[in-house]
Amino acid sequence: NIFNGCTFTKTPSTLSNIISNGISSTTGSFQSISNTISNITNGINSTDDNFLASYCNFSNNTYGVLATYTTPNASVNANIVSNTFQDSYCSIKISGGDYDYIYQNSFNPAAHSQSSNYYGIYNNGSQYYGIYDNTFNNIKYGIFDYVGKNGKIKDYQASVGNTFTNCWRAIHTSGDNTGTPIRCNTFNNTGTLSTHWYIGGALTNQGSGTLDPPNYTNQ
Repeated sequence: NIFNGCTFTKTPSTLSNIISNGISSTTGSFQSISNTISNITNGINSTDDNFLASYCNFSNNTYGVLATYTTPNASVNANIVSNTFQDSYCSIKISGGDYDYIYQNSFNPAAHSQSSNYYGIYNNGSQYYGIYDNTFNNIKYGIFDYVGKNGKIKDYQASVGNTFTNCWRAIHTSGDNTGTPIRCNTFNNTGTLSTHWYIGGALTNQGSGTLDPPNYTNQ
């Protein structure tokens, strides 16, 4: 199934007590391309799907993309590429996945309040993922990584990486995140309580600049 150039919205948007989905799918395969998804509980609500979301605009959703995998499968995964997320409590949450790919997305480009842009990417137990070359602006938690073993939070294009600006926690790791390199990212976070990294639990040895380009910090 291909959804291309569609608009998904709930009118009136104030009906917050009604749970709504823009695209909802289970154990299937679909593509969401150049869609506008706004004022909806879950922009994309996916369970055990192989899917692509690309060039979409998500705004005023509880979850922009909510993807759940009950059984990890390397050939069934999420590819979330070149989208814009604005004013979502959690822009992307992936649970239990394998080899999910999140690349070149823009989070809160308008720099609205962190209370309405709480999580950029919430990885809940997914492994072997790639989070590459995304831009996070004024997000409470840019990347929240819970038990995300053997992933990559770094550059896909040489020396680009993820960029964090004015995030309270740019990268927060919790639980066992061994085997995950966090390299070649740029941190431009300000404020007395802001933190580039918060490490809770296990994180793999990050090596040195001789192995891979380092992270860049400006504070």
